[in-house]
Amino acid sequence: MNNKKLEKVIPNLKVGNGCMLMNVSGILEYENYLSYSLTYSTFDFLYDFDHLTTFLNPKRPEEYISKDNELFIVGGIDSLYHEDYEIYTRNHCQQYNLFQGVRVYEGEKRQNLEVEIEYIQKDIPLIFCCDQYYLYEYYKKKNSAMNLDHSSSHSAVLVDIDLDNKQCTIMDKFYDVIVEVPLKAYIEAKTSDHLRRSYFAQVIIQRMDIPENERIRLLLKKNLNQTLEETATIEGRTYMKNLKGLEMLIKDLPKFFKLMSELKGKYAPQFTTKLLSPMILEKVSFKNLMSYVSKTIIELQKINELLNNLSTTWMLVDKLCDKCFLKKHHIVDYTDRFATIFKNIYEMECQVIETLASVEKLL
Repeated sequence: MNNKKLEKVIPNLKVGNGCMLMNVSGILEYENYLSYSLTYSTFDFLYDFDHLTTFLNPKRPEEYISKDNELFIVGGIDSLYHEDYEIYTRNHCQQYNLFQGVRVYEGEKRQNLEVEIEYIQKDIPLIFCCDQYYLYEYYKKKNSAMNLDHSSSHSAVLVDIDLDNKQCTIMDKFYDVIVEVPLKAYIEAKTSDHLRRSYFAQVIIQRMDIPENERIRLLLKKNLNQTLEETATIEGRTYMKNLKGLEMLIKDLPKFFKLMSELKGKYAPQFTTKLLSPMILEKVSFKNLMSYVSKTIIELQKINELLNNLSTTWMLVDKLCDKCFLKKHHIVDYTDRFATIFKNIYEMECQVIETLASVEKLL
């Protein structure tokens, strides 16, 4: 792997609330524009009981579950909350007018490499849709926590192609890897029968002709302004944000788990994890981004450890859902355990918000 730009990319510096945005961030990091991820990675938690528990044209719960592992849901869950959060993230990003995401190809799955070669020869990384199942043995060497499972919509970044040695270099921020794989495995991953789509996307940015540390200050100011807002309106629907949202969630936990159990039966833990996954990933993302930003904004360094503990606590929600299902327990019986976790989250987030507010005034 001779790509000099990749030497500065940290595989496990995950920024974004899903694989697509994480890999956009990877490309920004590759180009030394990671500050731009402040346009879409925020500290925000959004909550409204009715919106959170609305599923659009849902199938039977078991139809969402992986055939290879009952613990996992494959693909989306037809959640209104997820759709709204995606719109919220996109609208926030568009306010900055710094991105022009370009889809350079979308169509039939193709065995040839014509599209890739055209861009890679110009040192333009491409996000592509892939089934990581075919990359598993190469990812596993870098990430021991990998699970062997098919994907219908995962994305990664093609960074380089070596035709002489029949290899290519893939960056996958979601799985914390930068790895060389045989072209055969890459082609299998991009043409898998499990994939719903086939595409390549280029990330085009409007370059701000100022140093990265100045970009950080400029973009962080607007990022924190949004964080300190108390509500968000998406497609006419109102959500409470952050501390107020957490207060309401904690109060609503008994009726939330009761309804999830009625809607999703024994799979309520998996759907709970999936529902909250964008928020959990957002907390991890923001923690990682602040570890980068605080090298410039030193006032943020005092909450780096707190943000690390906070993101770890958010991950406990996921782990408790897994434990509930694996032990074949009823999720309603875990209400008090979840309440304890969310109360700890609330206390930590109070401290984080206080610090972010003080930093915003200094910018």
